[in-house]
Amino acid sequence: MAIRLPRNEIYRMQTNENSFELFSEYDGAKRRYENSTETTDSFDLPFSKETIEGMMAVAIDRRVFFNMSTEQKMNVFRMSRYCIFSHLNKDLLKMIVLTAEEKDNESILELLTKDFEEVCKLILRYRSDLFFFQTF
Repeated sequence: MAIRLPRNEIYRMQTNENSFELFSEYDGAKRRYENSTETTDSFDLPFSKETIEGMMAVAIDRRVFFNMSTEQKMNVFRMSRYCIFSHLNKDLLKMIVLTAEEKDNESILELLTKDFEEVCKLILRYRSDLFFFQTF
């Protein structure tokens, strides 16, 4: 799915908690794409339409993240990291840990391999029972 971002456009996003600005020419995902030989004002996101729509819904109101399936939560979290939405990453990670179930073992292992210290802190603080799910 191609997203068009005019170079000098400033997008202002308002959430329930705060507002922030996205300057399209400095967007992290766009910079990665511009390393190619093409010069364009668009970039492709390697995510499904459902993931992109989920990410936009979460950017507006983070509470919708709780109602997503674990697979969709993980996809939205991956997109958040890919697009360098650092203001969302910690909150999304916390929500994944808070809502994890025993069947989400592989998702928790993936998070542990990517961000071991942060995930361990969250598990120890909120969900120490998750360590019993893991088969190391």
